[in-house]
Amino acid sequence: MDVGRLRKGEWLVAAASVALLVVMFLPWFGEDSPAGGGARSSAWQAFAVWDVVLAAFAAMGLGLVALAASRRAPAAPVATAVLTTGVGIVLCAVLLLRLLFPPGPNELVELSYGAWLGLLCTIGIAAGAWIAMADERTDAAEPPFVPAQPVPPEVAPAGSVVADGRVPSADDDRD
Repeated sequence: MDVGRLRKGEWLVAAASVALLVVMFLPWFGEDSPAGGGARSSAWQAFAVWDVVLAAFAAMGLGLVALAASRRAPAAPVATAVLTTGVGIVLCAVLLLRLLFPPGPNELVELSYGAWLGLLCTIGIAAGAWIAMADERTDAAEPPFVPAQPVPPEVAPAGSVVADGRVPSADDDRD
């Protein structure tokens, strides 16, 4: 695995994926109690299925980074970047809706900083995959473009058959 192959999009995906896994342990939702100090819940505690989907998405981002660092040919990393971008856009929309309409009665649930950081990390993974997909640079140095030059005709030496203006025939070879 050669991390020198990673481009800026893959670095963004790597950072956002690791950050998302860490942020999922921070408080995302809390109870809004008049006395304050209500119970807080992380993404792992608040979500039934979306926590696993978010973790799988972070793993998909890390898989993209691993493919980009280990493959010479860009086909697999680009295909993974396309898939990660599509899943990321859908997941960002779903997570934004989930944050706008949190679990439970809206007047009793408040969003905590972890929820917004989680959305930011999800956007970072999707944006990094988009950048990685759009970056067409490869590691191999490309030769500069040199237009084709016409091949100059060969000059026949003086006294040859072609220089005398005669076209050689098949009979000439038998001599």
